[in-house]
Amino acid sequence: MQQQLLNDIQEDILKEYIKYLAFARIALSKRTISPRVEALCGRKPSRRWVYWFLHCHPDCTLGRPTGLDPKRARAFNYTNVSAHFNQLQAIFGENQILWQNLWNMDEIGIQLGGGQKGTNELYLYLAFDKSWYNITSDDLKLVTIIECVCADWSSSVKPALIFSGNKMCKEWFKEEDGILLVTTDNGWTTKDACKSWFQTCFIPSAQAHADPSKPIVLMYDGHGSHVTINMINPGMDNNIILYCLPAHTTHKLQPCDVGAFGPLKKQ
Repeated sequence: MQQQLLNDIQEDILKEYIKYLAFARIALSKRTISPRVEALCGRKPSRRWVYWFLHCHPDCTLGRPTGLDPKRARAFNYTNVSAHFNQLQAIFGENQILWQNLWNMDEIGIQLGGGQKGTNELYLYLAFDKSWYNITSDDLKLVTIIECVCADWSSSVKPALIFSGNKMCKEWFKEEDGILLVTTDNGWTTKDACKSWFQTCFIPSAQAHADPSKPIVLMYDGHGSHVTINMINPGMDNNIILYCLPAHTTHKLQPCDVGAFGPLKKQ
């Protein structure tokens, strides 16, 4: 039988501490919780103690986190999130936007070799909180895919695939009609690549699906390649409202990332 190191009050304090650090995205691991327990009771816990603690507190669990850039950790706060939803509600109310007219664009990066590898270390989180993040750096070389889906989940836009390099032979690919293949110096989205996708892929698909009596809304992040005159002008000409999500909050507020592509990446 595992000897109880902490009394009920100390265990409640430790659980609140776990909750706070997990929310702050600097979660404790099995290794780093040990000195905290020792500080509370004056005795060092055994290597199996954490499993006894989790058994007694099923609302806490161990999990592998997803890396979170420090800028994202600071930007996701009550002020930014409230302003975002207030602004979105105003756009919907003023223009009577229909679900079939609301679209969300996101970019997925396919990591090439040489990037930072993950760790097998487990960290402590609350069981009901499925957003398991820890702050880390984010410096990867990627092949980028631009994806876009409608809010009613009945339609999507053909993607753009962005490769690194100066030349590409389209004969290398078995290309479907409507898929855009482009190259940039490093495989990241550029203004020209985003403009090409917007004009050749998004506008025709969105107009074919949307109610023409209402504006089309495209939600996306505020990356520099997205917020350009090359997208703003065609958007205005085609009755499209371009709505930028708050900076560094897409890990929580980007519908495609949270509801579709994020879970897909974890498979």
